[in-house]
Amino acid sequence: MFEHRRRLPGLVALEAVICEQARVALELRNRPYVEAFRGAVAGGFDEAVAAGRPFLTSPPWWYEPLTGLLAVELTMDQVESALILMRSHRSTGREDGGLLLYHQHHWLIEMLALIEKSLYLTRRVYRTLVRRLNPDFYKERERKVTTRLEALRKQYANVRDPLLHALPGWLGALEEDRLWEAHLLVNATVADVLDAHYDNIGSRRAKWHDENRQRTAVVLATINATFRRTAADATTVLT
Repeated sequence: MFEHRRRLPGLVALEAVICEQARVALELRNRPYVEAFRGAVAGGFDEAVAAGRPFLTSPPWWYEPLTGLLAVELTMDQVESALILMRSHRSTGREDGGLLLYHQHHWLIEMLALIEKSLYLTRRVYRTLVRRLNPDFYKERERKVTTRLEALRKQYANVRDPLLHALPGWLGALEEDRLWEAHLLVNATVADVLDAHYDNIGSRRAKWHDENRQRTAVVLATINATFRRTAADATTVLT
């Protein structure tokens, strides 16, 4: 865990609901495992895991939500890493612009991953935990709760897709601005054009970082609100 990154309250609340119900289900449905694990835990975690392993059954419903929680936490750290490196990872000349562009692209990809994993986690909670207890409740609530996050997913996918499948941003601008003619007439190679681009974007480090930090805050606020509502819905149907 990054010391500088405070956990989202909504994520903490959702984790509490999932873990509480998972522990209850484990205690009720697999007593042999629970007893074997607790009987051996004094010898260490690994020994207790080995003692309980013969009593494991097929993965229960709460495996996917718990793994989803872990995936969201991991991706939040990746987003934070990209922002930190965008601001601090400096070199000189061509390499500086190249590093900045690399971290910009990494941030964008991780942001979309964070949104998609948050959507996955939310939907798994509704379709496993909430659905099991109230099959008439979950569909409409899931749709309402994920509307804003789904809109963000489409927005970031539209920005990311050209990076993977077509001509990203400035590359397409070379054609739109009809710059290839000028580059040809000054005998510029493709490497020369790329070097000029790296030199040009190096000065944008602080601007890109601050803009991305603001965009990240908006996405995190949406994720936090989504998880809060999901946790509340799960708690409501459980009580």
